[in-house]
Amino acid sequence: MGHTPGRVFARALAAARQALHRLDPDQVPADLKRVVGHSGALPPPLEVSLMRGIDRYEWLREKALEEWPDADPESDGTGAASALLLRRPPGWTTRVIRVVEEEEAAASEASAADLVRENEDLYKRVDELRRRMRSLKKERDDAERERSRLAARGRSQRQTAADVSERRDEVAAAGEEERSAEMEEKESAIESGMQEIARLRSDLRRERDLRSRLEHELASTDAPSWTGDPLTLAARIDELAAAAAADVVHSAAGHPVGVPTAFRLPTGVRPDASGAIDWLRSLTEPVTVVVDGYNIGFRLAAKPADARSAVESKIAAVASGTESAFLVVYDSAEGSVDAGTPGGRIRIRFAPSGTSADDEIAAIAATIEGGCVVVSSDREVRERTEPFAVVLWGEALLDWSPRR
Repeated sequence: MGHTPGRVFARALAAARQALHRLDPDQVPADLKRVVGHSGALPPPLEVSLMRGIDRYEWLREKALEEWPDADPESDGTGAASALLLRRPPGWTTRVIRVVEEEEAAASEASAADLVRENEDLYKRVDELRRRMRSLKKERDDAERERSRLAARGRSQRQTAADVSERRDEVAAAGEEERSAEMEEKESAIESGMQEIARLRSDLRRERDLRSRLEHELASTDAPSWTGDPLTLAARIDELAAAAAADVVHSAAGHPVGVPTAFRLPTGVRPDASGAIDWLRSLTEPVTVVVDGYNIGFRLAAKPADARSAVESKIAAVASGTESAFLVVYDSAEGSVDAGTPGGRIRIRFAPSGTSADDEIAAIAATIEGGCVVVSSDREVRERTEPFAVVLWGEALLDWSPRR
């Protein structure tokens, strides 16, 4: 559940992209050449670049409107958000937020209805299992009574003929063996039914907890308002989507794994703001912080060596005065791992050859015991590590400065 910027502004992005394709190559701004050169669906980084271009170039918005002359800010759904982004009437950002909130509210109500239906189905399954268990118990009792009756009958019968006595013993032994196997099978079925009921009860408790939290969110009237550029709006949309996600991830064995409930960003602290770094430094219990090295470093310097130096200097300032351990992970063509440490609790790791830093970070986050924090501006890295760690955006680290 939730909207990505590409979905909320899909119509506006498509119109702007079509307008760019109609330009001569030398007319395309340098910051939009990668957008024009990409075929197929735009990945999130190029969506962000195109949204920046729409926000920066008025001529691009005008050309996009030529591609989409029927853009109507008063239409329904996310088409209105795209029209507002291009036409920009007074108060357009507030109206875009209202469109997004209405979409989220409708999706949340649908999810709540789905949970109610799932609960009803679970209750029906429990009732059916109970009926089956009662039937199996009755069959077991009937079999036990029959066995007792046959045993009593056998004891009461006295036959003098040796051949009749021998045959009777053989028949009794065969019948006893058959009934014992049947009893064991029924007892096993009853035990399986009891285990299934216990599991369903656990599922019901979890579903009730989820429904209670969802109903609480739907009943809340504290609806914040935002203004600003489309990128800030897109960041807020990501937060709405993350808040709507389930808190517990189940492993293949059915056991809960992931971020401890008590270890989360405080309410009001955004993962893309410098306040998230202040929260990290204020933790009283040490955690492990995994940093997407080049993802952040190349925003500070163009050359790999300079990028590593810049991001490691930034990490050293954050690590100063804390007890947490910091691990900076880089891509590598040579396959070296743990290439060195700049000192203290900061370690450097180069992903093995044939493995990306993204894969290495996801694997590390999934195996760390205790608190784990991942810092990256890469959406895929954030989504892959959210079940195991508190995830901060690279912008939080870039915007943070040590207090002197």
